[in-house]
Amino acid sequence: YQLEMTEEQLDSAEEYILRLETQRNRYFEVLSTIYDEQKLLTLIDKHNVDLVVFSYSDVTHEHVMHWASVVNAAIN
Repeated sequence: YQLEMTEEQLDSAEEYILRLETQRNRYFEVLSTIYDEQKLLTLIDKHNVDLVVFSYSDVTHEHVMHWASVVNAAIN
């Protein structure tokens, strides 16, 4: 099967792919950055976050659950 596209459709598809790549790169840049916990609520709001990963092994369960509550309140 061969897909035929007009020049305009091809340009539009290329622009769409570039936008997706840019968004993906920004996502991974934010994802791979460690932020200060005190800035968490600001970052959630600024980036319209719907997922936060807390990945430390040297903190108490209570500490993690405190921040889980804060994040859940901010996201919902």
